[in-house]
Parts: sequence; structure tokens; C-alpha cells
Amino acid sequence: MNVVAIISLLSGVLNAAGPDTAEESIQVAIPGQYSKADEVASGDGWWGITRHSHGFTLEATTTTVKAIPALYQSAQEKPSGLSIAVPDDCDFIAILRGSPLLRAGPLQSTRVTPRNGSFLYPGEKMNLTLDSGREAVHFEVRAIGTAIIPEGSPTIGFHNYALILIENALKNTRRQTLVSVAELNIFEKPEILWAGDLDRDGKPDIILDRTKGESQADIALFLSSAASDGELVGLVADWMSLGPC
Repeated sequence: MNVVAIISLLSGVLNAAGPDTAEESIQVAIPGQYSKADEVASGDGWWGITRHSHGFTLEATTTTVKAIPALYQSAQEKPSGLSIAVPDDCDFIAILRGSPLLRAGPLQSTRVTPRNGSFLYPGEKMNLTLDSGREAVHFEVRAIGTAIIPEGSPTIGFHNYALILIENALKNTRRQTLVSVAELNIFEKPEILWAGDLDRDGKPDIILDRTKGESQADIALFLSSAASDGELVGLVADWMSLGPC
């Protein structure tokens, strides 16, 4: 085969592996209307986490995404808000797309509402263990930090606050920091929105709101199947919003 033929063959192979065959990026979002939010795909291919009387399930769904006027925006301005709508009968904790590991059905999950809600104060922890077997690996999220009262403020805050995921096996303990904030305002506190097995590998996956506040969100999706060396979970998607509209 001559050089020209080889070049033509390589070109055909590269073109065949172009955008149409590229792996779709994973997305996460929460349905609603926002003054500003990261764009997400509209249409089919989404999965929603929903709560039922006996636990949680993952259901196929669709979204309608469109620009809407932001709060206090004049009619003459180009709409800068974002609406992410799902079918009216759906009440999803979060919606996701882009991973071949997602499929419909019941989800192994853990309770995400500990004694003080889904925000963990320093010293508190949340059990994430999915298997109740005798030799099951134990997972938990633990909060650390020091409570402070900032000068001139009547509210409490936290210094060096962090959420740490811990795996306790029989002969080994591993840790991974999920959130770390040098000075945490109590009004913008990280929250665990959901924890369970999304990728069906028997290990917990986590959806966090890393800067939960009255008008903002920073949603992060961690999957155990995407963990790199030295990690327990890998960050596969994040999504930010300001709102509401």
C-alpha cells in the first residue's frame, strides 16, 4: 500500500470517530425557574431521581429548557433567566443524563435527612453504607471544622469546614475531601441532597449542593465508578444556578 492510500485510510478512521461517536458529557440539574443557570440539554435522554414510599427510583424523563425573563428584568431586555421543566407529574430530587450506567429501576439509597437536616455540623456524620452484610465495607460522610461568631455578626459560622467521605474496610481506611471551605457562612452551607448507588456498582454515589444558599446552588455529582487512583468517588458533573425567577 502506498503512502497516499495509507493517509486516506487513516483519515477515514479519524472521521469515523468524530463528534457523532464522541462520548456524551454527563449533566446534572434540578428542575425549576432561575434568574441565571448553567445551560442544560433539552429533550429526551434524562433520568430523574424520585422518592417513593419504599425508597427511591430512577425514571426516564424529558426536559423542556427555555430562556425566560429574570427577576426584575425589563420587557425590553433579552431574557437572561432559565426554565428547566419536566412533566407535571414528576417531582425529582435531581435530573441526570450522559452516563451509560444509568437505567430505570429502584435505587439502593441512604437516608439524606439526619437529625439536623442534610447539613452536617462539625462533629456530625452520616452513614452511607448500602450493604447490611456482616463484612460490608462501611461508608460515611463526616463534617469537621470550628464554630466561630464573626465580629459584628449575630450568627454562627465555621472555620476550616470540610465534608469528608470515609471508607472503613476490615484492614484499611480511606478518606476523600468532598467540600472544603476556609470560612463558612451559615446561610450558605453545603448540603447532601442524595446518596445512593446510581451506577449500580454497590458503592455510594453522592449529589451535593456545595454552596447551598437562599438564592444560589452549586450542584455536584460524584460517582464511585469514576473515581481515580486514591479517590472514593469522582466528580463527573456540576451545575450552578441563581434564582428563583
